[in-house]
Amino acid sequence: MKIVFASLGKGVIACALCLAPFHASLAKEKEPLILSPSSKWNLNYADDSCKLARFFGTGDDRVAVTISRFESGNSFHLAVAGKPLTHFSADHITMAFGPDGGSLNRGFMAGSLGTFKPALFGSSAHLLKRDDNDNYEEHAANTLRDLQTPPAADEEAAIQWLEVRQKARAPVHIELGSMGQPMAAMRKCTDELMTHWGIDVAAHRQLANLPIPTKSPNKWLTSADYPSHLLARGAQGIIQFRLSVDADGKPTQCHIQQSSRPEGFDRAVCKALMKRARFEPAHTRDGKAIASYWRNTVRFVAGR
Repeated sequence: MKIVFASLGKGVIACALCLAPFHASLAKEKEPLILSPSSKWNLNYADDSCKLARFFGTGDDRVAVTISRFESGNSFHLAVAGKPLTHFSADHITMAFGPDGGSLNRGFMAGSLGTFKPALFGSSAHLLKRDDNDNYEEHAANTLRDLQTPPAADEEAAIQWLEVRQKARAPVHIELGSMGQPMAAMRKCTDELMTHWGIDVAAHRQLANLPIPTKSPNKWLTSADYPSHLLARGAQGIIQFRLSVDADGKPTQCHIQQSSRPEGFDRAVCKALMKRARFEPAHTRDGKAIASYWRNTVRFVAGR
């Protein structure tokens, strides 16, 4: 078994954006299944997240697409679910936004999305192309850049579709429509979300740095932190969390933003992080240390 952060450090299960263009080896060998919208976009203002959701196709071809964010920025968690994905493998797919958008080709997990089965989930997705890395200091710099520099409205508006691809299978081509207005609404939601945490969003857009871990976060959780009663029954979990970090770089509060449960995983994450997590605190551009936050995802993976 292992416990890993979803987006930081070498050797972790990384949900990262693929930099390379779609390779010829993944070229479409069959005509795509084209799905048109069958509902409007719905934006859910939850206590700890903002979620866009829309349905596409009808009957047995109906799929659900969700785009979720847990903070301001440009990355999001992507889920596509429905019967057309029945024979797709989470280990061998690519999800690509187009034309000329970002693509995600690793770190997917399979599951269900309410009554929609199967579902494929990916994190650290981006609507537009971007560089990515596994170094946590560079990751923090990219997170701050995303917070400070939203994409141009016309760039997001140019994204029109999402395609799920796997070699030797007919792609599922989802006609999203222009993503300009939906993503603008999402950004407004996440900015409001952060104000509920006591975060000055405008001030954070002027920071020199967000909190940076003083050592690799992968050292904050060990196999000993895997709840034994959950490991015994092979239970696995995905935990979205947020740490409040004071001006000395110490966590003052651990908050679970979303969890696949059981709750034993939630308690294990917060107990370990409050004890071991330490940071270089956030600084203003004039060098003043201020209170801020740090958020990430932890996965408990049994049997590997």
